[in-house]
Amino acid sequence: MLSALLEYLWILWEGIAELLYDSTIWFTKYAFSRRPLTPKLTVLAVRCNRVKLFVDTKLATWFNVETYEIQRAELGADADDTWVTCQDDEGRHASVKGLSSSKDYGFRVRAKNYWGVTPWSPVVRVHTPIDPVAGGGL
Repeated sequence: MLSALLEYLWILWEGIAELLYDSTIWFTKYAFSRRPLTPKLTVLAVRCNRVKLFVDTKLATWFNVETYEIQRAELGADADDTWVTCQDDEGRHASVKGLSSSKDYGFRVRAKNYWGVTPWSPVVRVHTPIDPVAGGGL
């Protein structure tokens, strides 16, 4: 009986907290946020057809609400160096899929919020390995 009451109170508290967050986030975005700082991109893992990335950033204030735009381009002599957006949201982890094996790619990131957009980070170069089915490693 007591555990059921505690569970009910916890669920009620979570609902109230979410309601408060949703009703005040607009104010936080405009009143307490500042122009974002340029983030860095870190490669966590490279596979033959995907890359896992992490956006390493320092917030301008504790209240900053930012989104991160990650772009990729195929690099090399026969590539057209066209940048394509892979992710554009608040997440700091990205798994970019659909890459070709044994190719060079460049990745870059920038932060955005109500107060502005940062310059692009330095390009991080990645070489995807050969597909294991075709005789390559991971």
